[in-house]
Amino acid sequence: MKRYAITNHSSGTTHEVCDTLVEALCSAIRLQDSGGHPVVVDSQGTGKIAVEISEVIEVESILGRSLGSEKLRKPADIDQLLKAARQSAPKKTVYHWDVTDFQGN
Repeated sequence: MKRYAITNHSSGTTHEVCDTLVEALCSAIRLQDSGGHPVVVDSQGTGKIAVEISEVIEVESILGRSLGSEKLRKPADIDQLLKAARQSAPKKTVYHWDVTDFQGN
């Protein structure tokens, strides 16, 4: 049964519907990394979702980066984890090439 919906708040569209909280959090972080503004809602319509430490560790292992699980002592709010993911996002390098050199100018 699909329990979590990830919506891109910027466009207002549903990005994905997931079975587990781990899948939903990974999808939301990937959407955030690509420039979207994710909102995760559970099947009962609430936006306040608590994520257990074991689930945070599983998400960290899937994504390959830290979300601060070593500092958690109690379940974390999903918004807190999205903020941590924003801070630990890989830096994107944009290369600008001067194409005038190749056009014979």
